Amino acid sequence: MGDEAAHGLGLDVRACRLGTIPCAALLAASAVSICGLLSFVGLIVPNLVRMWARPTTRQGLALCALWGAALLVACDLVARTIAFPYELPVGLVLALLGAPFFMALLARRGRKHGSHSVAAGRGGEAA
Repeated sequence: MGDEAAHGLGLDVRACRLGTIPCAALLAASAVSICGLLSFVGLIVPNLVRMWARPTTRQGLALCALWGAALLVACDLVARTIAFPYELPVGLVLALLGAPFFMALLARRGRKHGSHSVAAGRGGEAA
């Protein structure tokens, strides 16, 4: 459902967005804090798969498993070799990779959804 349809059904789209984004961020942060930074893979990989492959649900599950394993192995390889003979925590490498990824993802979605107002979609009259 788009912004215009939700507004037409009586939903305050801006208020709903302002309320759900912090809730989603807190839920993701609590999952990562309980499970550890390696669970960050489960937040990064499905977004990457959807952006690059556009799979069906069944294909997406298999691709997420393969890409998640590949990402974890690549981050482990970087963590072991970047400061040889010492090892960095894999979670640190994942966090350094994931934080800019999510910032870019939020900026991209913000441009897509925040560039127009609901009033502009109704012919430009003020609400």
